[in-house]
This record gives sequence, C-alpha cells and structure tokens, in this order.
Amino acid sequence: MKKRQIISILMIATIFIGSTLTSFGAEADHKVSRNYTEEICLSEVTETGEKLELIGRDYQNGDVEFIQVMDGKIVSEYYVDRSKHVINETLHKNGKLMHNQNAYEEAPNLEYVPPKYVSRAYANAGTIYWNWSNGSSSGVCGARISFDTAFNTKDQYNLNGRYQDLAALTSLIASVIALPASPASAVAKNALSYLGIASTAVGISIPNYYVSAISAKVTHKATDTNSSRSNSLSGTEYTVNQTGYAQKTYRTGNYYPTSSFI
Repeated sequence: MKKRQIISILMIATIFIGSTLTSFGAEADHKVSRNYTEEICLSEVTETGEKLELIGRDYQNGDVEFIQVMDGKIVSEYYVDRSKHVINETLHKNGKLMHNQNAYEEAPNLEYVPPKYVSRAYANAGTIYWNWSNGSSSGVCGARISFDTAFNTKDQYNLNGRYQDLAALTSLIASVIALPASPASAVAKNALSYLGIASTAVGISIPNYYVSAISAKVTHKATDTNSSRSNSLSGTEYTVNQTGYAQKTYRTGNYYPTSSFI
C-alpha cells in the first residue's frame, strides 16, 4: 500500500472519531481551556541562574497572548486583540500593575502571489472505502474526501524599534505578520539570537530587521457516502522569512499537505 493511501486512511479515522487521538498525544507543556490553548513557548535558565518562561495562548477567536515569567513571577503580559488591531500591555512593577494600549497595523499583503499560494475552494480528492466489524456484524463504509486551501500573505515588516522585553517583541511579530503563539516566539528568539541580544534583556532596541510570512491553511473534509454526514479537520503551515533565516516553516493543528490525497 502506498504511503499516501496510508496517510489517507489515518486521516479518515481521525476525522470520524473526533479529537480522541490527538488528545492522548498532548504534551505536558500544553494546556487546553474552553477559550484558549496554552503553551510554554520558551523556558531557559540564564547564566545568572534566573529562570525565564514565555507562555503563549492562542484563543479560539484568533487573538493571542504572551506572558513573560521570571523566577516564577509574572513581569509582563501582552494581549493581541486582532479585531481591534491593538496590543494591550500589562507590566508588573513593584507590586503594581501598569496598563498601556498600543495600536498596530498588519504588514500589507504581497503584491505578487505565486500560483501555488492562490486560495482554492474545496476540491474533490476521491472516495475511500474500508471494511468494518463490531464482532456481531460487518460491512463496508465509504467517505468522499475533499480539501480547501486558504492563504494569508504578509509582506516584509521592519521590526526597528524599542521593546520592553521578549514578550513585547513576540506580541508585535504575532500581530503584524499574523502568527500564532509558538511560531511568533520562535521568530522572536531567532531575531534576538541573530542580533546577539539575550532573551532576558529589558528595554530591547532592534535595528532594521525584517520579517515576512505566508500561511497555508488546509482543511480536509470527509463526507459519509451513506448518510452525507461530514466532519473536517484543519492545520496551518507558516513559511517565515526573517533577516538571517530563510524559508523557516512552522506547523500548527492537524496539517497535512494536499499532496497526501493525490
């Protein structure tokens, strides 16, 4: 059996039994609540023995939040409100909270989009049949497979400016080139590494430094051939270009390239 056929069957099984398979595979540093998924995007101990953690939260409505923790204490929080195009900042200083709100503009869409990055409506990928048995009866089931691909293209954005800390830089990256928490934190860490700036730095000054991204969200849908009942799952691949790092890819959700079904 070809590898693509195996992938297809596994995909169908995942779709029809819901999220059972993926929930068992959740890592210890991932937490899921009703409104968001939380992940420890960065955890490291500095040369001075301080422990830095960057917590990222991806909300169901598309918003994203970053919380920077030093030695178990929250020092800053940044909530990216995508619908209002603002970043809400909360700084923890000397037992007091300082609140600020900063507006942002997303990077413009690419003027020229390569053909492979053009969105496409649901395309038929064929029908899969399999035998089933519950011990007392058996039969044949079938599912029609289709997929949809949607792209979001963000042109170069210059990060030149001053930032309170790693969380502040990460929140701006997430906002201007439309990245979720994990990829945004990786891009921010790469930027600081390239510039020779420590992750724990406060009052970060960034010279001319450019980032851009293209995201490809693929949604696979399976429709029961007998009842027309359908279910779907989706995932996104982000291709990021940044100064010093070219064509870095990050994947979130249940991402399967459309070639898996051809």
